[in-house]
Amino acid sequence: MIHTIDDLADDLDESEIAAELRQFKKERDKIKKVLKAINENKRTPLEKYIDIVFIVLLVLLFLARFLTHWIGDFVSLEIGTLLVSIKIIFLMRRQDNYNHFMFMIMHTIDYRQNVILRRLDELGERIKDDGAR
Repeated sequence: MIHTIDDLADDLDESEIAAELRQFKKERDKIKKVLKAINENKRTPLEKYIDIVFIVLLVLLFLARFLTHWIGDFVSLEIGTLLVSIKIIFLMRRQDNYNHFMFMIMHTIDYRQNVILRRLDELGERIKDDGAR
């Protein structure tokens, strides 16, 4: 039975502890890099161009309706609604991709946590076996 981390450290070889600590730091740094990358809001150039196209189309629609009266009220409303709906669909798709990525990250962290817990159980069993001798 493991009472504290100090008890575990006393029973293990110092080289094993140093190796475990190096492995822990390496994994911690990887997780920090991934979380930093997740928090950055990077948009692809294609997404920027799509945003510009939507804004230009809406401005042209506005100008065509109110300055030139070339397009009727109902048609301009329908076209504006269509453009905004398409943009919302693009935003939903982007959010879905982000949510899927977050799910994969959380799944990976959960898997690593389970691996670490199994290793701790194995170390506890080793200590129990060594203490029984």
